[in-house]
Amino acid sequence: MERDRFIKFITHETLKWRVNCDIIIKYERECPMKSTKNRFSNGSMVTIKETGETVTILKWQYVKNMKRYSYIVKEHPGTFYFEEELEVN
Repeated sequence: MERDRFIKFITHETLKWRVNCDIIIKYERECPMKSTKNRFSNGSMVTIKETGETVTILKWQYVKNMKRYSYIVKEHPGTFYFEEELEVN
């Protein structure tokens, strides 16, 4: 019963911005992992389709307003690539 009230509290729309993993850890002692649908993960070796260059994924993020993933590669940290521009080695 108390847990249900807590869950309703942290998911309430007006308080959603205040909720983060720390609150959940304090209550449940673990932080659930979010599942992702991106094709490449950090450290993956991929090829840039346009140049044929093999590169390593440094980091990735989901671009919400474009509804797709962008990647920054170790060899070109000032440039980002979308999933469509990369392919698996």
